[in-house]
Amino acid sequence: TDHNVAGNHLSNIVVMLQPGLQVSGRVSFDGTSQPPEDLSRLRVSLQSITTPGAGDLSTNVSERVEADGRFTFQSVVPGRYRLTGGGAGGDWIVAASTMDGENALDMPVDIKAATSGAVVTFTDRHSELTGTISDDRSQPVVDYTLVVYPAEPRFRVPQSRRILSARPDTVGRFTFRNLPPGDYRLAPVLDPEPGSWFDPAFLQQLDDGALRVSIAEGEKKEQNLR
Repeated sequence: TDHNVAGNHLSNIVVMLQPGLQVSGRVSFDGTSQPPEDLSRLRVSLQSITTPGAGDLSTNVSERVEADGRFTFQSVVPGRYRLTGGGAGGDWIVAASTMDGENALDMPVDIKAATSGAVVTFTDRHSELTGTISDDRSQPVVDYTLVVYPAEPRFRVPQSRRILSARPDTVGRFTFRNLPPGDYRLAPVLDPEPGSWFDPAFLQQLDDGALRVSIAEGEKKEQNLR
């Protein structure tokens, strides 16, 4: 609870402290190649979201994964966090993370109590969305920014891995890599403010004119725009 004293002297204020929470879990692998032999190279991270509703990222607490694939965060302050990881090497990337079964990668989860049910899943199946953007004379268009974003509004949150931007090259070709499976919208935008594509209101304005596209796990898809 916040208390605004406005320069006044207050007495008999009691502040109760409580120990931090323990958050533990394991890593898993879902792919076609052999998982890393040395799991202790991996690290997992809790990214704190300090401003409710705004999605401002602050502290990033990182822990090493043990040889058996387990990990433990000690003294976690209750709050809203995203759970992610890295360091697997090769083609392995984080595909998903859950906290007691709740999606903890695409949006923050509230950590209010100790838990041992965290899971970070890695995959070596990489998706890719490529294409070209051209005008009605089939000439490449290079002065637009392509924005791909999730069809579901609940995924339209700041720093989402499901929201990407790309500028076409000199022949109008663009590429988006490692989009999670799902339904998306693809839209060209002229001179957008950097980062504006993380604003849900901005994305809603693009909906009517955006192209619908679906990505399956590990799918390589080509989608051209005119």
